[in-house]
Amino acid sequence: RQWRQAQQDAKRQPGKAFVPLQFAPAEAFQFDWSEDWVKINGISTKLQIAHFKLSYSRAFFLRAYLTQSHEMLFDAHYHAFRAFGGIPERGIYDNMKTAVDKVGRGKQRQVNKRFHAMVGHYLYEPEFCNPAAGWEKGQVEKAVLDARHGLWYDTPSFKSLQELNQWLYDRCQALWLETAHPQMKNRSLAECASLTDTSHRARRSTTGATISRSFRESRGRCAMALRSWSCQTASASCEHA
Repeated sequence: RQWRQAQQDAKRQPGKAFVPLQFAPAEAFQFDWSEDWVKINGISTKLQIAHFKLSYSRAFFLRAYLTQSHEMLFDAHYHAFRAFGGIPERGIYDNMKTAVDKVGRGKQRQVNKRFHAMVGHYLYEPEFCNPAAGWEKGQVEKAVLDARHGLWYDTPSFKSLQELNQWLYDRCQALWLETAHPQMKNRSLAECASLTDTSHRARRSTTGATISRSFRESRGRCAMALRSWSCQTASASCEHA
């Protein structure tokens, strides 16, 4: 609702042209976090959901985590790019603390070193929205709301976080096939993605062993944290049984 209102207000401002955001194939993806509750191993658990949306085809990807730490952020990008089959030329973000250390004038940003290492590993350009300008990544913000009213509605219980993420992966793939593109209505999101967004090739980092090693170590810590949490929830479930 806020995104739609912001666009309407921008159109009504005198002396200012409103230019709708349009994207070329393989040009960009948008990213955002949300919080949602899911039952895991019988326990209602607050999760941080990473949302990705390809800006041209509108194909989307979700993955659940316990926190919004760097390790979880890096792991989310790894799985999203694998699901999409490649990496767009740029990613559009808000000014989240794991990406931006300091917001300057206009588009000036002091980018977090660890986030910069991830971007260097995947070789795409990050772009950050202006403060309080969520419509600049309105596609993914709308996707968060759509998921809350659709994908997360009457969600089943899961035995583990891994089982939930597999379910999310399968549901995203199914919805790509079932959902028509909002502009090319005779094609599904999956058809648009296969014809366009997968034209970008998966790229490997050429920025040096230090960045690649740092990135791999972060993903390794993420895996260890998730395994530790799974053991803790299993133990808690046994105690409550």
